[in-house]
Amino acid sequence: MSAEVVNRFTFDVLNQLYLSQNSTENIAFCGTVLYLMMGVIGIGLRGRSYEKLSNFLHQDVDEFIDNESWVKSENAKMWSKLRRKSYIEKISRISIFYSGQLSAYYYKISRRIFMLKHTQINHSNPEESADEINRWITWTVFDDNIWKVVKKSMVSENEILFISTIFFNLKWKDKFYKYRRDRWFFGDNDEALIVEMMYQPGIYNIYIQPIINFRIIYIHLNNDDLLLSIVVPGDTCSTDEMLKSFKIEQMSTYINQSKVENVTLLLPKFQIAVSYDFVSALMTIGMTDLFYRNDSDFGRMTNHSVVMKNLFQVTSVSVDEFGINSGEHEWYHGESSVDDNISLFIPNRHRRKFRIDRPFLFLIYSIEHNLVHFSALVKKPTVN
Repeated sequence: MSAEVVNRFTFDVLNQLYLSQNSTENIAFCGTVLYLMMGVIGIGLRGRSYEKLSNFLHQDVDEFIDNESWVKSENAKMWSKLRRKSYIEKISRISIFYSGQLSAYYYKISRRIFMLKHTQINHSNPEESADEINRWITWTVFDDNIWKVVKKSMVSENEILFISTIFFNLKWKDKFYKYRRDRWFFGDNDEALIVEMMYQPGIYNIYIQPIINFRIIYIHLNNDDLLLSIVVPGDTCSTDEMLKSFKIEQMSTYINQSKVENVTLLLPKFQIAVSYDFVSALMTIGMTDLFYRNDSDFGRMTNHSVVMKNLFQVTSVSVDEFGINSGEHEWYHGESSVDDNISLFIPNRHRRKFRIDRPFLFLIYSIEHNLVHFSALVKKPTVN
């Protein structure tokens, strides 16, 4: 599989989420993990269902998938390599919840290649089972709040449920400073809200799209393989226009054509905690048969007649002076007085300010693999 295929899949889904929310809410998810979820579902399908999903994912139909030696095949190696490509994918969790029996073949292959967690649930007590799944979600996204993603109506003898959870910790290569006052953040429809800002004076690579529909500023993380790309609309450009103009397949070109500038970056602090059921988005972009009992065949996964009506991903992300989900605020006490002094520093007047005060894309990107590992569209950068 190529990075271009995975990136295109990610942005097709992102655009569908954007449209389904009437363009008003924050979006945050890991498209690579969602693509891996589709892959682990695919090896449980057979017949026309398997062929259609393979075509949807732009994967070759593997005629040797039933062979025990498939784990050594090129397709299996590609899936395993994709899972290991980034720190984010490696620490994310994908789980299947089911009430019947899985085939020994599927149990072994899905665990070995995709690191799938298997959890058998009691369909005779759907409320307790739903609570158990929600506790697992809460635990894996390290959230103090109790998530209520799964309803008891989703637990039944003939339904299987796939859920992924995304939580990762990345620090800035150079720490931000707390800005001395809150600032206005402007939405597309004359909306305005007060947000907490942080800033970092420094040397940045910045790309400006020739017709000024968007700009990209690149921020280095403490993981040398990953680069944060923040895409902001031009002064006269809407979020819609930015999304239409930005081409994910040209990420490497944008970086190569960026120029070094000495600026003071002003970036809002924000938190996004969100869950998505991707069924509607996937059906809209062409994956329809998978979610209908009469059109799907999970024969490689189980001997039972099952249906998949929901496909969840849960994400929790918090961005502050220290990084992404840094957790520094919980234990970083030694230099609090120094930070307070630094926050009063007036940025160098010879530097121009690069303000992020409009809706923006927040993309964690691998230069080595040309792959977008995490995507967010931040419309309302609020901090709880």
